[in-house]
Amino acid sequence: MNIDEMPAGRELDKLIAETVMGWTEVIYHRAPGAMLHGVPLDTPGIKYRVPEYSSDIAAAFAVIERVIADGGTPQLYFSSGKWWVRLGGLNSAHGASSAPLAICHAALLAYHHTIKERS
Repeated sequence: MNIDEMPAGRELDKLIAETVMGWTEVIYHRAPGAMLHGVPLDTPGIKYRVPEYSSDIAAAFAVIERVIADGGTPQLYFSSGKWWVRLGGLNSAHGASSAPLAICHAALLAYHHTIKERS
């Protein structure tokens, strides 16, 4: 499945945590509630629940803050029935049915592309 076709959910949240936010040791628990735990970049050795980046706007704005810290200039707008995110400086733009999903798709595509360039 292509990144831009991924639905909001814990699989996408896991990819955002690892690829964009720098989390390590992210583990998916298939118990009721589909919990994700991992170690954030800023608190090594301490595990936390991974935020619901793809469905919670507050969590998605943490992704935007990371993009800004990495030199991106995000723009979020609503047009033609979709939320659009353009990440200037990271050469990524994406539209989706919700703002958090558009943010996650655009960020993941930008960071995935950057990682591939470094390889």
